[in-house]
Amino acid sequence: MRKILLTGISLFAINLSINAQCKEIKKSLKVLNEDLLDSSIALLNKAEVIIKENGVETVDGKCLAKYYYTRGITQLMLGKKEDSVRLKEQLLKSSGDNYLLFLKQAERPSELEENVQSNLVSLAVEYGNLGVLNYQQGAFNRAFSFVEKGMELKRTFGKEDISEQDYFNALVCAKVVGSNDKALEYSDSLLSNSSLSKAKRIKYLCQRAEVFLNLKNADSAKVVIDQARALDSTDLTVRKVNLQYLLTKDDYQRALTELEILSKNEEQRVQLLVLKGQILHKLERDSLSQIAFVEALALDSKNSGALYGLGALAVSHANRYVTAGSQLQGLEKLKNDSLAQEKFLQAVEQFEKIPASDEKYLEALTAMKAVYESLGDQAKIEEVLDRISKL
Repeated sequence: MRKILLTGISLFAINLSINAQCKEIKKSLKVLNEDLLDSSIALLNKAEVIIKENGVETVDGKCLAKYYYTRGITQLMLGKKEDSVRLKEQLLKSSGDNYLLFLKQAERPSELEENVQSNLVSLAVEYGNLGVLNYQQGAFNRAFSFVEKGMELKRTFGKEDISEQDYFNALVCAKVVGSNDKALEYSDSLLSNSSLSKAKRIKYLCQRAEVFLNLKNADSAKVVIDQARALDSTDLTVRKVNLQYLLTKDDYQRALTELEILSKNEEQRVQLLVLKGQILHKLERDSLSQIAFVEALALDSKNSGALYGLGALAVSHANRYVTAGSQLQGLEKLKNDSLAQEKFLQAVEQFEKIPASDEKYLEALTAMKAVYESLGDQAKIEEVLDRISKL
């Protein structure tokens, strides 16, 4: 009796595996919908285990294409439902990666390929939404990255789907992160629309003017502002950007005129009062400056801009006593120095009210360090330096 080799056993086993993975993929695609999404993913996961065990090269071309397609759409559906920004990002990236792998397959089914374009446009919309979410959380660079990803997908798979809102979101994000050339390109796209309403044209012109101000190109900004003013000189958005322009030109008197009008609008009254206080301080009208800061604090007792402003005013007053003291002697000098110290300590009192979580906290600590240096208080200087080192 001779031994025999049953070579067909291993081959048959592999064929079973291949058939099994394709079966799971087909079933996953068949049950794919919102109600059976979990079932579809479970079937895909079974197929993935078999693929890993046998190697991707063993998978039938059409079957593999269906696998990537189904992975792409399930990840997209999960991404739409996910609340966590970070998890949403991971799911959308996985969706896009799988769709691109589908498009690389030579044997991809034509009936699925017809859906890919619309699915990738849906993915682009989700990237745009993710950009907005990141923008709302203050992650501006990430916001711009996602908005651009969405725009790029639409340019490739559905240029006609790029909306006016897409261009505007991209313009705002580009402006905030300092990508000013791109911001100007997006504003060009928006303003090229001849059917814009007056309100929208003013809105986009003001955004464009702000980009020029970011670029320190005040002359170009003025040209755009004048175009917006010609449409409606009373528009508050136009007044706000004109206020920015006047501040860049150090035209504080005209800036105050704009502020008086804008301050009547309650929406940003606190910020405008703080700005008014800062301008009046620059004009050395300190009593009026103080009134503006106090009014701002009456509306928002924790406003760091107003607190810092009052501290800066106190430092300014203290400095005047220091200057005057250099010309005095005896009791007059002692009295003068005491008043200077009192004002310096009043400044510290205001700076200390700014919480460590506030963006002006480091600026406040730096100002306090300067105060204590003027007072010659080495122990306090070391204390402030220690607080700075812990940031």
